[in-house]
Amino acid sequence: MGIDLSLIWFVIIVFATLMYIVMDGFDLGIGILFPAIQDADDRDVIGQQRRPSVGRQ
Repeated sequence: MGIDLSLIWFVIIVFATLMYIVMDGFDLGIGILFPAIQDADDRDVIGQQRRPSVGRQ
């Protein structure tokens, strides 16, 4: 027949998810790694690196 509607929605959702991951990039990566860092000093360094990208000073 043609392209199934569920396939179209699957492609749209996958594309949107990938764009979110790519465009969020740095903050998303920091958020994923943050729970794995046990040392408080290392967490502070990570937090300081993230601040300029979210507009805090």
